Amino acid sequence: MKEFNYKKRFHRSKGEIISTCCFFIAGIFFLGEAKFLRSEGVFYQSFFICVCGLLCIVAGLRFQLHNIWQRLKQSLK
Repeated sequence: MKEFNYKKRFHRSKGEIISTCCFFIAGIFFLGEAKFLRSEGVFYQSFFICVCGLLCIVAGLRFQLHNIWQRLKQSLK
């Protein structure tokens, strides 16, 4: 089996920074919208909008999650 040496990559291109900021902004917006919809009594729509907001926040953390995953894979070897 081939061993890969994991090298931590810093994602700093303009496109990566812009997409990360957009994910965070959309996630915050969706979570705020879910809170508003819940106060209006629309629970099912509020739940799904909240899930979308959380997924956007997770997408904004995608590079950090990748680095954590790679460290875990190496530590288990």
